Amino acid sequence: MRLLPLATAIALAAPLAATPAEAATPAEVRVDQVGYALGEAKHAYLLGGAQGKFTVVDERGRTVREGRTGASLGTWNANYPRVFDLDLSTVDRSGTYRVKAAGATATTSFRDASTASPRTSRTGRPPSTPSRSSPARAATKSSNR
Repeated sequence: MRLLPLATAIALAAPLAATPAEAATPAEVRVDQVGYALGEAKHAYLLGGAQGKFTVVDERGRTVREGRTGASLGTWNANYPRVFDLDLSTVDRSGTYRVKAAGATATTSFRDASTASPRTSRTGRPPSTPSRSSPARAATKSSNR
């Protein structure tokens, strides 16, 4: 009969342990893959991990920004039950940078909006393309015939 209390204690403790997906999923830093324009708000996100410090390092390995994550913004999915904002807005020089937090690293670029690629808008996002039924697309189709 001693096994019953032991089995009950194990069954009750199991939900308190981290789920296998949580325990096995390393933290990730997500950045804008196109990059960021200088002078505008710049944010990256830490998926998973814990609230704490983050750093931004330039191409030479120098730390150009240190900060702290805020409170969790919520859940990304079952693997990432916490998402933290990393405010990179104070980085004000063009270049390629590594954003590091909770053992994870991601690389992104910062550039002057006036030198941005013509395929990106000032916000760093691709411009919208005309829909199939838009007059601009129809005119392009007819001129290509």
